Amino acid sequence: MRANLLLFAATLTTTFAKPNSASNESQSREYLERLYGQAKAAYSNRDFETAHKHFSRLHDLLPDWKDNYFNWALSQIFGKRIDRFFDIMDMAVKQYPNDSDVYLKYCNNIASMLNQPNDFLNLDSYRTVKEMVDTCIKATLLDPTSSLAYATTAAMLNLVREYKHSIDVYEDWFKRFGSTVSRKEYFSTLTSFSQVLVQDGQFDRAYKIAEEIVAEDPTVDNVGQLCYVRKIGYPLDKKGWKFCNETLYRSVAEYSLKGSNDLCGTGKWRVALNYSEEASTHPELLTTTLLNPSTAYETYGSLSDPTFVGPVIPKYPRLFHERFVYLIHHPSAYLTGHPGIVHGHCTLYTGGKNANLDIRSFQSSSETHIITIPHRTAHIIVHQIRNYYHWLVESLPKLLLLQTHLLSLPNNEDIKILLPEKGIARWIDATLALPEFDAVRDRFVYYDHPTTARYYFPKGLYEVDWIHPAVDVHRSLDKNAWGVFWPPRMVLETTREFWHGALKRRGMFPTVERLRGSIVYVSREGTVRGFPNEGMLEQARVFAGAKVVVGSHGAGLVNYVYTQPGAVLVMVPMDPHVEFCFGHLVAAFGGRHYVVTKVPGAHYFGTYAALTREQMEVMGDTIERAWRDVFEDGNEITSHDEL
Repeated sequence: MRANLLLFAATLTTTFAKPNSASNESQSREYLERLYGQAKAAYSNRDFETAHKHFSRLHDLLPDWKDNYFNWALSQIFGKRIDRFFDIMDMAVKQYPNDSDVYLKYCNNIASMLNQPNDFLNLDSYRTVKEMVDTCIKATLLDPTSSLAYATTAAMLNLVREYKHSIDVYEDWFKRFGSTVSRKEYFSTLTSFSQVLVQDGQFDRAYKIAEEIVAEDPTVDNVGQLCYVRKIGYPLDKKGWKFCNETLYRSVAEYSLKGSNDLCGTGKWRVALNYSEEASTHPELLTTTLLNPSTAYETYGSLSDPTFVGPVIPKYPRLFHERFVYLIHHPSAYLTGHPGIVHGHCTLYTGGKNANLDIRSFQSSSETHIITIPHRTAHIIVHQIRNYYHWLVESLPKLLLLQTHLLSLPNNEDIKILLPEKGIARWIDATLALPEFDAVRDRFVYYDHPTTARYYFPKGLYEVDWIHPAVDVHRSLDKNAWGVFWPPRMVLETTREFWHGALKRRGMFPTVERLRGSIVYVSREGTVRGFPNEGMLEQARVFAGAKVVVGSHGAGLVNYVYTQPGAVLVMVPMDPHVEFCFGHLVAAFGGRHYVVTKVPGAHYFGTYAALTREQMEVMGDTIERAWRDVFEDGNEITSHDEL
C-alpha cells in the first residue's frame, strides 16, 4: 500500500511571471509566452527533452520565476531524468533558501517517487536518504504552521523505513493540527498513520484506526485500507479477502474509461475472474487452451511436512490442488499498470491474481496515452516483476511455456514478446541475455511505460496464466490473498528443468558422481541477488548442489527451485507468518522443510534480529537434523556456502 501522498500534478503551473525588463526583444513578454507555450506543448506531447530545453531557456531569461523551477523539474521526472530533477530543485532552494513552499514541493516530489518504486529505481544513488529527509524537515522548520509539511515529512520517514520516527511525527501532527484541519485532511492523514502502523508491525492498532475511517467515510479506498491491514497482519484471513474483493469490484465499477468499442464504448466496466468461464460465455473475446489436462486438480504435498522446531504455526497449509494452467488468446486487448492488467471490451481480467489483483497503477483515464503494438504479441508481465521471487517462478516460466506452446510452432514466427523494461533488475537482464533465448531475441519488445500509457494489441494478445479450482477441498488456496502468488507445480517444474538443462549444456550440473552435497545459507544481507553476467548460472549451480538450504523468510529462499530432489529447506518464518510460499514451493517438489519457530521472526516489513548463542544452537541442531534426513548414514558435512 502506498503512502497517502499528494502525487505529481498531471498539468503544469500556468502562472506566468512578468519579465524584469522588456527592453531586450528576446525578453519581451510575447517571446516568453511563446517559449512557455512551446514548453507546455512539448510536455503534453511527452517530448520531455524538448520541454527541458525550453524550460531551461526560460530559466536563463527569468531566473527568479519560481513556478518555472517546478514545471522544469516535473518535466524531468516524467522524462526519467532524475539527475536533472535533483539539480533543478537544488537550484530552486538555492534561489529561495527561506521559502517553505519550495522545500515542500521538493520533498513531496521525492516522496512521490519513493512511493512508486517500480517507476523510480535507486533514488538513493542521486541523493542520500538523509539529504532527502532533510529537505522535508527544512520545510517544517521554515513554516511550523504547515500541516501539509508535517504530514509529508512523516510520509517521507515512512518511505525510507524510519517507521518509529514517522509515527512520532504523525502523533505530533495530531496534537498540533488534529482539531483545526478539515475532516477530509484529518482522515487522509489518519489513513497514512494507519499505513505506517502496519509497517511498524502494530496491526491491531492499525486495523482499529482503519475501521474508524471506514465508519466515517466508507469509500472504496478506505475499504482498501482494511484489505491491506488484514492481509499483511493476519494469516490466511478470510475477512481480509472479503475486503480485497469488495475493493476490486467497487473500484472497477467506478471506472468511466471510454474509448473505441474494443476498449469500452459505454464506459461501464466489469470484473472477470475466471478465464475458462469467460471463454465459455464470451468466445468472441478470448479462447483458452488447457496446458496441463492430465495433472490439473491433482493433490500434492504431505500431511507430515513441515516439521516445526518450536510452536506450531496454526493453519499452516500442507496439501494443495494443482491449478489449471492455460494459454489464453485475446483477439484484441489492452495492457496497463505494473502487474500488466489485461482489459478491453469493458472487461478487466484479473487472471491468476483473482481478488488480490493490484489495480492501483491501472490507468483509468480516457486521456491516457495509447501505444499501439502492430503485431501479434505474447506478454509475461506480472505483479512485482522486478522482485526476484516473482521473476524466477512466475514471469520466467510464462516465457518458457510460451516458447513451447506458442512461439516455436509453425506460422508463429511473427509473434512478438512483451518484456519488462530493461534495467529494472539485474537478474532479469542476466537471464534474458542467456543464449537459450537467442532464437526469439529479435521478437523482444518492451513494456517501458506501465503507468503512463495504455498498450493496445489490435492483432491479438497471448498469455499464460493459471486459476485455482472453484472447489478447494484442502482450503489452502480458496480466499487466500497470498496463495495467488504460489505458482502451480507444473510451472515450478518448468523453471527447475530450464535451469538444470542450462547447467547440463555447459557441463556445470552437479551429477551424482560429482555431487558431494552442501549446506547453503541464504543471507538477506548478502549477494544472493547480485550475481553479474553469467552469475545466474553460477547461482543455479550452487543451489543445484545443495542438500540443505537455510535462511529466514525472504525472496532468496526461492533459490530452492534450483535444487535437486531430496533437498531440505530450513526456514525461520515471519511473525506473524502470513506468506506460505516457500512451504508451497517445497511441497510442489515433494520435498521436506523445517520451520524454526524457536527463533524469533520478523513481521512483513520488519528486520530479523541477530541470533543469540542459544538460537544459534537451535539452528545448528536443526541443520544437522535436516542433513541426516538426506544422508541417514551421518556423512560428514563437506562444504558450506553463504550467499
